Amino acid sequence: QGAQAALRLIQASVTSGAALHGPASRSPSVEAFRTGAVPCAPASSQMDRQPERLRKRKDFLAAARGRKRAERGLVLQANFRNDENPPRLGFTVTRKVGCAVERNRAKRRLRAAAAEVLSLTAKDGYDYVLIGRQETLTRRWSDLLGDLKIAFSKVHGGRGNSTAAVTDASSSYSGKDLPHG
Repeated sequence: QGAQAALRLIQASVTSGAALHGPASRSPSVEAFRTGAVPCAPASSQMDRQPERLRKRKDFLAAARGRKRAERGLVLQANFRNDENPPRLGFTVTRKVGCAVERNRAKRRLRAAAAEVLSLTAKDGYDYVLIGRQETLTRRWSDLLGDLKIAFSKVHGGRGNSTAAVTDASSSYSGKDLPHG
């Protein structure tokens, strides 16, 4: 980060007008940057791991047909694409959550949570959609991250105790009491 801060300072001094006074007034580092002798800072490894974004309606609809998990702070939808490409990610927050400012805040919180959790839990070949809820705005950060981790584990095949208990006792039920979906 120190190298990036120095690079920003050099860029600012080049564009601020110091460059208008001639090469004599420029520092050697500014001149090296202008001539290309100093390479730009490489993108961080975190930027390389950022998933591609879902932008088309058909991709969101396909994810809605896939597996879902609703938690208190968010809803996660996942759709397996049958390829080995990196995961793609989409965000949506409906108007029920609030005004535009609140919806944007909810999306920012979801993006930040996804940035922390996605590299550990996302699988290649999947499209994910995170849907914000009213609780997304007020939920404690650690709880929101926990919700996202739980949702990922459930979407990728984890089973909860309540579902297992119903499945074990399913032979005595008529079928209408079993969960569906």
